[in-house]
Amino acid sequence: MTAALRFKPYTSADWRLVLDFLVDSFARTGRPFNWFVDRWCFTTALGPAFHGHSRAGQEARIGLWTDDSGRLMAMADEEEGKGDVFLQFLEPSVATPELVAEMLDFAERACVRPRDGAPGFALRIPESLPWVAALALERGYARAEWTEPMSRRPLEAAPAIPSLPEGLRLADGRETTGTTRADAHRRAFGYDDPGYVARGPAAFAAVRESPLWRAELDAAVLDPDGREVSFACGWYDGRNRLVVLEPVGTDPAFRRKGLADAAIALVLSRAFALGARSAWVGSDQAFYRAIGFEVAHRYAVYEYRETRAP
Repeated sequence: MTAALRFKPYTSADWRLVLDFLVDSFARTGRPFNWFVDRWCFTTALGPAFHGHSRAGQEARIGLWTDDSGRLMAMADEEEGKGDVFLQFLEPSVATPELVAEMLDFAERACVRPRDGAPGFALRIPESLPWVAALALERGYARAEWTEPMSRRPLEAAPAIPSLPEGLRLADGRETTGTTRADAHRRAFGYDDPGYVARGPAAFAAVRESPLWRAELDAAVLDPDGREVSFACGWYDGRNRLVVLEPVGTDPAFRRKGLADAAIALVLSRAFALGARSAWVGSDQAFYRAIGFEVAHRYAVYEYRETRAP
């Protein structure tokens, strides 16, 4: 343990502490080297129910480091039980070699998961923190060929909302439910595993209970039978005047009709009215580039593989 900071295991009582830490870190630096509020809210609400693991198990894979006043300075966490690990810092200067070594020790103890046939994890490191990457390489981690992007779109005005094909209409969370979203999410992303299908309604109902979920920022395109065929959910960070899209999806049978564009435009228009001046999404797909998003940040990925003594 470093002399300056104290480790504490995460508990559910720390949820707001982590949320404030993520908001504060962006406010201090103006760049997204940590999670945005959407990822914390969505993952902690949806993860255990959707993926079928215990909340206690999820919490055991989160470690916090605080200063003497109790202010959260750093966090190591595994996202959804699949071996995706993140190191997060209040600001870059917090990432000292001593602290990073301690955080990696924690990850190697607590965050190893079955992954590609062997125990390990995929560590995300912001490309803006090369000294952290150097420490991972020294420990034997291997740089992966892929990266994880975050793209940004400035909001200088409320975007125009495209018209929809006949028979389809826009709605928001006041007309949809966890069950309708679970069904739409299943179709959009091909989650046909019986476990996902069974757990989805409760998982998306839990998302709606998150303190930052807002019905007016959860847009959907409905068919004549009231079924969601496209959706976009926005998470608003008022202090940083930004909105993050998570999740966005469209039923394959309804793609290439401008539905997601319309759902996103509704979210961004309403977020702009709240005060948002930028929008973010965790993707670099051509679709997002076509509607004004540009990559502003990338996580490099470093693979850790657990080795066991014979």
